[in-house]
Amino acid sequence: MGQSPTSGQIEFKDPLSPLHYKINIHSKELWKETNKGNWINYGKLYLGKIDSNQLPINPTFYSFYSKGQIFLFLDGTGQVYNLNLLEKRFYRMDKTFHRGYNFESIKFLRNDTLFSFGGVGFWHANNVETYFSTLSLEWELSDNPSDNGPMRIRDSFGGYDSKRDVISVIEFPALYSSTNKPFKYKYFEKNMTLKKWELKGHLNIDLLMTIGLNNIRSQYFNGLFFFMDGHTVAIGDPEKNEIFQFENTQNILNANFELSEKNGILYSYIKQKVLQEGNPIKIDSMSFTKLKSKRVIKGKFYTQEFSQLELLGIVGILVVLLFLTLGIVRRKLNTKRRNEEIIEHERDQSLEMMLPDGAYHFLKLCIEHPKGFEFSSQNFTEYMGYSNYSYETQRQIRSKLIKAINAYFKVHHQMEEVITRKPAPHDKRFSIYLISEIHYDKVVNLFNT
Repeated sequence: MGQSPTSGQIEFKDPLSPLHYKINIHSKELWKETNKGNWINYGKLYLGKIDSNQLPINPTFYSFYSKGQIFLFLDGTGQVYNLNLLEKRFYRMDKTFHRGYNFESIKFLRNDTLFSFGGVGFWHANNVETYFSTLSLEWELSDNPSDNGPMRIRDSFGGYDSKRDVISVIEFPALYSSTNKPFKYKYFEKNMTLKKWELKGHLNIDLLMTIGLNNIRSQYFNGLFFFMDGHTVAIGDPEKNEIFQFENTQNILNANFELSEKNGILYSYIKQKVLQEGNPIKIDSMSFTKLKSKRVIKGKFYTQEFSQLELLGIVGILVVLLFLTLGIVRRKLNTKRRNEEIIEHERDQSLEMMLPDGAYHFLKLCIEHPKGFEFSSQNFTEYMGYSNYSYETQRQIRSKLIKAINAYFKVHHQMEEVITRKPAPHDKRFSIYLISEIHYDKVVNLFNT
């Protein structure tokens, strides 16, 4: 037993207990905290590939345990470190250069692979899904950002449920949003096996506010959202679609406590300002089984109500489907002569009039480039005439116009996916677009006819 290390140290959570480790970079020593708040020197470490200049002051590390090793993820960067407890070896694993875009991302270990979803940085939040490759030693795209999933992801609004193999995410408002309209907090789940996002409904924000929460930032453990505002605590269970509370939570649940979970047990840890029994720390615990058994259900976690805009969208889709169905029936009932007249009439119409608004001039600019030319998101946005709009508006307009163009060519010319998207070769977090090489010549002929 000895004194706590002093300078040049990094501290991180022990992923197997509510306690902590410390590494002193200068003395090359590993220390571990005890239940009484003391520190034990575990001896010398071999340090490899550690550049102390790359470590910020008081760095925030997230720790994960696998097969006798602790993986450390430095928040806001792609830096990944490995502490081999058996070999007493500590070194940096990654070759990552990019940083600053993924503060407060959802970080988790799945099948011994580190994942990082979303995060904030550079004045906006993102929904980028990555994993750490032990082959390239860099963060690779695990899936393309989906229009069917949340646009913004961070760890105070979601987490990973290993039991169900599901990512739970509450979509929060855009950073620096100035709107005064009530925000609809959408709740999404992603099945990691099927790689599919699903909108489950809207968070029951009114109930949480009624309970007494002034904000809905949360901590996520064992598939549950822990909403804590001082001594006010509410727990969301998305699997059962419940929000519940239970009495006597102050010993374990408080916004000032450090919470963790292991083997079905929820632990709380706090450094005491007033020592009790001489201990500088206090640790409490409760099983999730006991926690759920004492719950008092307050209402639903999410509701399946739709906003006015979503209802209009659903009605619009139904109307379109209705007209398409009527069109098919009408064409089957019409005579061959009438069908030929309709086809001839459609051929005589101007392509500019038949394409979706804005699509004609946009495509005309695109086909000025040769077959196989790869466009960036910025190219497409400029061609559409929306380069001065906000990033979020650009993304939405770009996505809607591309979908409308592809739908037109599919219905009228039986051409699938005229505009395609794929990850950029230089940075897989971003996308590039191109006119399908299969359909390029036919599109050019349509414009020249």
